[in-house]
Amino acid sequence: MSTAQLVNYFDGLSDAAWSQTTAAEWQSYVMHLSSQCFKGIIDEMTVDEIKYVWSFFDDQMSHKFFSGLEKGDILNFTDEEWIASVQGFSAHEFKTMFFDQMDLEEIMMISEKIDPFMDNFLEELTMDDWRHMTQSEWDAFFIGQEIDELVEFIHEMHQADP
Repeated sequence: MSTAQLVNYFDGLSDAAWSQTTAAEWQSYVMHLSSQCFKGIIDEMTVDEIKYVWSFFDDQMSHKFFSGLEKGDILNFTDEEWIASVQGFSAHEFKTMFFDQMDLEEIMMISEKIDPFMDNFLEELTMDDWRHMTQSEWDAFFIGQEIDELVEFIHEMHQADP
């Protein structure tokens, strides 16, 4: 099937047909469509719908989808895709998959989109994550903190790993 035929097929599905899509069909879609085509499908979804679809993926499927995306595809995630990502992945996975590959401006843009989840994200980072922060990640972290929060952070880090 050509890309045009695939687009016509998916565009022609009714809401009822989408809601009846099985786990096996979602798994087949992610493995057989390009990452960009599959992203086009989830671009139209809510946070809960995205997390529902992703719940059917194993590591291979997730790897196939995310490794097939170019940086521009990732930066063009919808707000719903960013929220589903920060909620669906561990803080470590989110950091290594996204923030480690971004510059300061990109991290700040995404941080704004996931702002309600940032405190939880930062709290869930491992000591190893903190040790391997990129310069852009540190810069974004420092920009987002008040001086008293930085002092508290330094004390907490010293307690955790003198």
